[in-house]
Formats: sequence, structure tokens, C-alpha cells
Amino acid sequence: MAKTVEKHRFWIYRHLLKKETLNQDQPTKEYISGEGFYYLGRSYRLKIINDEINHNPLNLYQGKFYLLNSALPSAREHFIAWYRTHLLTYLNHKISLFYNRIGVEPKSIKVRELGARWGSCTDNKNLCFHWRVAMLPPEIIKYLLVHEMIHLLEPSHNQLFWQKLEQVIPDYLEKKQWLAYNGVRFNL
Repeated sequence: MAKTVEKHRFWIYRHLLKKETLNQDQPTKEYISGEGFYYLGRSYRLKIINDEINHNPLNLYQGKFYLLNSALPSAREHFIAWYRTHLLTYLNHKISLFYNRIGVEPKSIKVRELGARWGSCTDNKNLCFHWRVAMLPPEIIKYLLVHEMIHLLEPSHNQLFWQKLEQVIPDYLEKKQWLAYNGVRFNL
């Protein structure tokens, strides 16, 4: 293990430095009226509203996020729950578009906190995506979905994996680079 780390230490340092630099530029979100929150690559302004009976704590309606005043103390949790629910619906709808082209379907799709990863594929053929994926543009979500679906056929990032990915998404390298440079912007 120590030999492997030593062999790749410059690569590790370079990537850690790049990640640290990118993260420094990202202010934390404020849950105030006028703040922008992404969904499917588009920024929507937040409006804090007075509490209403039978109203969800957070809604996206007519181009704005509406958050109940009483939900402010747990606003971040409400956004995460909203993103999780809506991303799962979105992914379940989109997966059918690629099933025929890839020839394999996951047993299940889950949305959760994945730390620094955007997605994962288990040995049991389950796909998991970070809730932050809901904030990304649709073409980047498509890349992530297809990337993880290809892992159902090819678990490692070998040459065959990249060839299969390129057959479905010819410009996957552009998407991968876009995500590497812009992904840190999509957070709460």
C-alpha cells in the first residue's frame, strides 16, 4: 500500500490541491428570499412564505422554490429530501430510454448522500446516486446515469468500459471534464 501511495503521491497532491482550491470559491447557501438553488441545471430563486395549512415545507412552483417560514431551521434537510424524491422520479423515468441501448437494467435505483462520489454501482446490480445530481444539467445527469449503467456490464474503468460508454455518449469526455471543473458549484 505504501509503495502505491508513494508512486502516485504527486497525482494525489495535485488533485487534493485542485479540489481544495475549487471548494474555497464556494460560499455556503443562505436560506433567504432571493437566494438561487439549482434543479436540473437551472437556478431557481427561493421565496420564504408564511405558513399555510396543508402545504409542503418546500415546493417548486412557477419558477421559484417556496419554503415555509416554519421550515427555515431545517431548510437544508428539506432541500435534500426534495432533491432525493425528485431525482429518484427523474432517474426512474430516464432509465427506460437507455435500457434498450445498453441491454441491462439495474435491480434498483437509490438516491442518498455519497460523500464526494456522484454515483455508484453495487455487485448486486443496484445503482446509487448522490442527491446533488438533481442540481446538475440534464445532459450531465444522462452521462452519470449511463456511466453507472455501463458498470452493470463492466465493473471497472477498463478500455471496454470506456468504449461502451462512448457508444452511448460519444462526447462523454466533455461531460466528464465539465463535471470535474463545475461539480463543486452544485451544493447546499
